[in-house]
Amino acid sequence: MVAGPTASSSHVSASSTAAQRRKFNPCVIVLQIIVLQAVYYIALACFTSGLNWAFGVLPVEFSAQLFGSGTPGAERRINALSTVLTAAGPCALVLALLVRRARRCADHAATLLLAHVIIAVSLHGLPHRPLWWVLQISATVCMSVVAESLCRIIEARERDAFRSDINAAAKSIGNRTGDGVKDCDPGSPGSRLLYSSSTRSRSEMDVVDSSDAEEDVSLLVDEM
Repeated sequence: MVAGPTASSSHVSASSTAAQRRKFNPCVIVLQIIVLQAVYYIALACFTSGLNWAFGVLPVEFSAQLFGSGTPGAERRINALSTVLTAAGPCALVLALLVRRARRCADHAATLLLAHVIIAVSLHGLPHRPLWWVLQISATVCMSVVAESLCRIIEARERDAFRSDINAAAKSIGNRTGDGVKDCDPGSPGSRLLYSSSTRSRSEMDVVDSSDAEEDVSLLVDEM
């Protein structure tokens, strides 16, 4: 009984350390930014081309329409609509699928904005129209909000699945020991140990697998 919690605490500590390493892996973050940036420009080019064709607009320079702020009125309006559609649609979806955590969406969206500004300045100089900056910032905020909403849905489903796995592990161990453990009662002291895993930081939950669940449930069986 004394050694069990100690072993569990050391295992949680090791899991937390591994989760921290994976969370701050710079290679993964750089790859996520590259994928997000590629999706952004592919979607932006597709939306802009489609709207140009739909409204019969023939841009003088397609690159200037995508990145510049000095294009004619019709091209500028199409670029504004394409930017908002890209940010709130494909980019928000890909961002949510890549990071899967709501608290990380704003950082990735801001990084995307910074990279876009650097590319725009390098190609066509510093944008001089205030509305261009307002559009880019608004699109970034829109992308972040939509992605955070999608991530919260993903996180809620993961929590439900995690609790289901804990209950299944408790039932399995109860059946093997013959103690008749049928479910995890959230009010019991032993089950609070199990459900504490679901209230840990999401980085720790990422590394919890079935072996972790059986180890925690074994403590519940010992207490019973």
